[in-house]
Amino acid sequence: MSDISNSEIFYHARANALKYIGFRSCSSGKVRKYLVDKGYDAFLADAVVEELTERNFIDDYKACKQILISRCGKKQESKKYSYNRLVAAGVEPEIAEDYISHLDSDLITCKNLYSAILTSNEFNSQIVDITPEDYRLLLIKYAVKRGYTTEIAVKASEDFGC
Repeated sequence: MSDISNSEIFYHARANALKYIGFRSCSSGKVRKYLVDKGYDAFLADAVVEELTERNFIDDYKACKQILISRCGKKQESKKYSYNRLVAAGVEPEIAEDYISHLDSDLITCKNLYSAILTSNEFNSQIVDITPEDYRLLLIKYAVKRGYTTEIAVKASEDFGC
């Protein structure tokens, strides 16, 4: 890498990457894709990403946090869905796996999802004349659509008191 990191094209690619990153958190994969899309070869893009990661301009853990920060409340997702979201956003799979391993369990986050739904006027105003059991089934279906297994969704609804 030392030969390529001293080249003019490397400096140009690094400058483009830094301009792209700006003041936000970007995943290594997103920066790599940006550089390749700009016409730089994959080897050069990897070298630039490696250097920027070593210099802390790219931090996939910060990118994970930024990507998932809005996935709470009614948007809460299972660990599997969150992992897939991170990898799709360009986070290295090993880092996504490590980050996800430190999150609350699916049972806890599914209960948080139910709590957000039950306190949501928007959700509850759409449901009129429904039995408690049908309401429970609606919650379970909603959780399954957010990536939770049926088993977790049912257990969370029982623990939650639905």
